[in-house]
Amino acid sequence: MATESLNLVAVVVFGFTLAVLVGPWLHLSPLATASAAFLLLGLTTVDQLGWSGQGTRLLLDRWRNLSVAHRRRVSPHEAGHLLVAYALGVEVEDYTLDAWTAWKRGYPAGEAGVRFTGLVLEPGASLSASTLERYATVWLAGIAAEHLVYGDAQGGDGDLAQVRALMAQLRPAVPLPQQVLRERLALRRAQAILKERWTPYETLVEALLEGAPLETCLALLGRESP
Repeated sequence: MATESLNLVAVVVFGFTLAVLVGPWLHLSPLATASAAFLLLGLTTVDQLGWSGQGTRLLLDRWRNLSVAHRRRVSPHEAGHLLVAYALGVEVEDYTLDAWTAWKRGYPAGEAGVRFTGLVLEPGASLSASTLERYATVWLAGIAAEHLVYGDAQGGDGDLAQVRALMAQLRPAVPLPQQVLRERLALRRAQAILKERWTPYETLVEALLEGAPLETCLALLGRESP
């Protein structure tokens, strides 16, 4: 079960346990409380087994997006990916800022973000060090952008996993200390690109927040690139 689903189950169990404890003072029926708990847990289980947890992700994502602070955090992250990809000549095919929009466009609910062309290799495909450098810089650009804007990064676990999956395809295998070093170098390269293009980056962040079409975002970068 995915972490998000486990968190939801934990919240449901805690909430209904609390309801059972305080129910007598609030005149809540223990049977009604237990029935509601079993119903929600059952729906979560069905979602996991039949829909790979997409329903849970959609629900949690809709809840998070009620927060302006959350939306303000997502946009700089994805703008970092988009700008660095553009600067390095990596083709971008689409972007979404939330799971609901991704799902409506036919993508899995958990795959919101910037969608690149050719940044995922088939198992067993060869990968040169120079190609890895470019790919890693693009994948880690969201984390780099969050560090520049906020001083830390709350998102990007999936991006880091993508980079490590690519490194695993290098032959000969890269020792773990060298993997960590390459990740740090990729983060620094991404930050350097963002700093060089800070004005168009800030414009891009606002464009993404407003839901501008991808063509408009790319036009902004083309017009404002140094």
